[in-house]
Amino acid sequence: MKWLIDTDSPLYNIMNFFADVIIFALIFFLCSIPIFTIGAANCAMYYCAQKRIFEEKASLRDFFGAFRKNFIIATLIWIWTLIIFFALLIIWINFSQVYALIPILIFLLLELIFTCIYIFPIINRNCKSIKLSLIIAHKHLPTTLLCTIIAVIIMITCAFYPLLILISGGLYNFLTAYFIEKIFRNYKI
Repeated sequence: MKWLIDTDSPLYNIMNFFADVIIFALIFFLCSIPIFTIGAANCAMYYCAQKRIFEEKASLRDFFGAFRKNFIIATLIWIWTLIIFFALLIIWINFSQVYALIPILIFLLLELIFTCIYIFPIINRNCKSIKLSLIIAHKHLPTTLLCTIIAVIIMITCAFYPLLILISGGLYNFLTAYFIEKIFRNYKI
């Protein structure tokens, strides 16, 4: 019975990991309440997720250090992402009767989503290239689609269980960090 409560037991390690996921997800949520800081919070959350998965240790100090370090560039990119998204939304609403525009708008929206999957983790690597995130998104399309599907599943789940919104951002980062990190190690970013 001692193996259940021992700090080196597999059960303890698994419970510790899930506790970290929930704690970091809640901190991510709190830092995302002012909408314009979602980019910086996403960078910090990804940093802690990849650090926790690969190095087994991440702290709140790591989160806020990454948040502070990437705040300006991540916030600017996030604001531009929101502007582009709302521009696409306005075009969709105003020109929804023009059926020729619908495939173009869907394509542009997918490009925006694919770019967002990689741009914030790339910012963590001190590489500020939107072009690189687009190249990686297309070169590794199966991983990009997997990350998109994970995001859609989390959003649908949040629609049925609204309380999960509190941990959805953190959960997404923890679920996708392994795949994204595997790609980045190929590029030595």
